[in-house]
Amino acid sequence: MKPSKAYEAMEAGAPEPEGARGWIQWKGTDVCMDLTCACGNSPHADVEFLYYWKCSECGTLWALSPHVRLVAMEGEALADASTSPCVHTDNGEDILRGGGA
Repeated sequence: MKPSKAYEAMEAGAPEPEGARGWIQWKGTDVCMDLTCACGNSPHADVEFLYYWKCSECGTLWALSPHVRLVAMEGEALADASTSPCVHTDNGEDILRGGGA
């Protein structure tokens, strides 16, 4: 299947980051997200199917990039993150605490 022109434009504007990274496969699920437009508008969204967002202030239509930068946890941040309710591993030995899914 050929990528859409919208997806090609989004990829050109948000290239895959270098170094540690992830890639989200959007499946139309609920999202709770703080957004910030280049114009300075910073709304909050609690919606389903957020593939695109149109700024109510300047009218710019944004695509949500599937690229995610990974940040290594160290020191106090590592200790804090290690107690998260849900830590996933790449070997199937997920660490689930407190009934996480």
